[in-house]
Amino acid sequence: MESRLSYDGRGTDLRRYLRAVIRLWPLLLIFALLAAVSGFLYSIWLERNPTYQATAVVAMGRPRYVLNLDSRVDTEKLAQAGLTDGSLTTLAMSDEVLYQVLEKVNQAFPNAGLTLGTLRPMLTVTVSKDVQLVTLQVRGEIPALVTEVANAWAPAFVVEANRLYGLSDVLAFFEAQVARAKEELDRAQQSKVAFEASNDLTALETEHAALKSAHQQYLAEKQRLQALLQDVDLLQSQLDAQTHTRPMTATLNSEDQAAVLGLVLKSQDANVKTSIPASIGGLSVQTGRTLEEGLAILTTLREGLQTKLANLDAQIAGVAPALASLQERMEIARGKKKELETAVTLAEETYNLALGGLEEARIMEADTASRARVASSATLPTSPLRPPRRLQNTLLAAALGLAVGAVIALLLEYLAEGRQPAATGERSLARETTSE
Repeated sequence: MESRLSYDGRGTDLRRYLRAVIRLWPLLLIFALLAAVSGFLYSIWLERNPTYQATAVVAMGRPRYVLNLDSRVDTEKLAQAGLTDGSLTTLAMSDEVLYQVLEKVNQAFPNAGLTLGTLRPMLTVTVSKDVQLVTLQVRGEIPALVTEVANAWAPAFVVEANRLYGLSDVLAFFEAQVARAKEELDRAQQSKVAFEASNDLTALETEHAALKSAHQQYLAEKQRLQALLQDVDLLQSQLDAQTHTRPMTATLNSEDQAAVLGLVLKSQDANVKTSIPASIGGLSVQTGRTLEEGLAILTTLREGLQTKLANLDAQIAGVAPALASLQERMEIARGKKKELETAVTLAEETYNLALGGLEEARIMEADTASRARVASSATLPTSPLRPPRRLQNTLLAAALGLAVGAVIALLLEYLAEGRQPAATGERSLARETTSE
């Protein structure tokens, strides 16, 4: 099949290029041989220092049993706090861990001369998505050395991981908290006992109740005396009205006599001091008093009632400050008692919470699954990380050299085709000149 392509107005036969490549087969062979030799030598050069890899695996702890003795403590989150890809990688590559590795490895391989700068490039850390497995890989030219580094690296990492994320520090923390909470509880209880021993709140309450009862009695007595005084004033006004129509020596009627006698008896029942001779219960009661005598009796009663009311007001005025003082002392004592009871309650809650946390820590400490541990130690690698590939590298290099030779052959043919039209034009110009 013949194919024509237009290039600068001239037709180009592709078969010509194919024939050119076939014609220049020695050139292709030379390039293929040179490339094959180069690939073979490169493979030998790579195999001069083989790289070996040792791998150790660390399993991170997760509590198998998560207790939640108090709703204010999220044990699951506390157990997994800080366990992230970045934090574990940083911890594994930290100077603290690597210095422990160097100390152990340099004792086993003193001629290796490992330093922090030469050790770090040999190490690779890979953390699983669920942050449960940490793979520690070590690469180097000496199998025994990389194995020793991996087996020293894994335990050092486990120690630091348990120190930062494990439960040993948590257990010690809760033990200290329990001891401190117990001291606070004992101190609060002792303060409460000492207060109750010297507390006079009961006596104050008794005194206050008695004084308050007396105050209420004074007020009731005052109210009764005031009512009696009103009755005396009312009867006195009625008798004063009779003086305008009757003489002072006129005898009081029976109703007024009874009213005067009733007021006298009530005043004596109220312990009102008067000089009025009146008695009941077998003794005769004077009758036939005149209007003048009735008014005199009422005047005496009124003076006695006013004197009694004045004494009651003085007693009431004296009781009020005493009640206020007792009330203040009672409030102070009650406040102190409530404060001490609250302190004891809080101390008990803190102590119980610390005990619950300690119990959680002890149970989780007994569970080995909750701590980081070496899941798989490194074994001595028997083959290098990159196995020899001499034949593959040689064949690939030969194919590449063959392709480069073909491209060069095509390029030479293309350049030769470009020079051919120019030579033809020069020969035509020479014939024209000769014919002239």
